[in-house]
Amino acid sequence: MMISRSTIPDILCFCPRLEILRARNVLARRATERPWVCQQLRELRIQFLFGASEQDLQQLVFERLSTLVRLRQLRLDYVMSDRTDDFDLLECRLEHGLGRLASLQQLTSVCLGTPSLCWRNPNLGMEDVVWMVENWKTLEIIRGSLNKDKTLTAQLQRVFESHGIAVKQQ
Repeated sequence: MMISRSTIPDILCFCPRLEILRARNVLARRATERPWVCQQLRELRIQFLFGASEQDLQQLVFERLSTLVRLRQLRLDYVMSDRTDDFDLLECRLEHGLGRLASLQQLTSVCLGTPSLCWRNPNLGMEDVVWMVENWKTLEIIRGSLNKDKTLTAQLQRVFESHGIAVKQQ
């Protein structure tokens, strides 16, 4: 069923029994205005649409995501509506809000970005990967590039794999 992008924020805020949501071009400002009540959500594939002046919403997006404690699969991406430069929002680093997602204890699969752009500006550090391994104990697979530096990528991949987490580079 097709639902308009303007309806998705309402679904997040008013559908407590929702289990799966796949949505593109969700207006970030509208999606973060109210708390999300979809506590049964197990799979979320969402692409947020940000305006150039909405960098302040990154922390709110991570805060809203942190309430989805039954989430098992997460694919998180964003697009900019009125910027052409490579500005990274929703960068999953501890310094940008990743730590807020410690409550997602049932995650088994994570992909941050579209298949061709997973982790748009890949620059995960060792501290981010160690945090993921320590906090997401049920994680089985992570999709995307890990870092631009191939040597560091190999090290990060070894850490994931040593904990039984498969890395799928895209």
